[in-house]
Amino acid sequence: MHEVASFDQSAKEEPEGITTTPDGATYPSFKSAQQVVRVDPDGSYHVVATLPGQSSGIGGLISLTSTDDGTILGALKNDDPQYNGVWAI
Repeated sequence: MHEVASFDQSAKEEPEGITTTPDGATYPSFKSAQQVVRVDPDGSYHVVATLPGQSSGIGGLISLTSTDDGTILGALKNDDPQYNGVWAI
């Protein structure tokens, strides 16, 4: 067992969900920042999407999955109800 990537909690990099795509890429979500990041094999990562609105408390980007074609789906619970739902990323 070993760590694949390390995140900065003070920067709202709080991993909540994780998925992989058919090409083998790994995508965790940062709950409070409402972001999806791609983790590269060397452990570096970059943001691929930031979802709209703001979350507090138990809200945020709470779950991820991916489809057979590599589309990432994220479940968002937001302070602004207009953004609540499943987003294709």
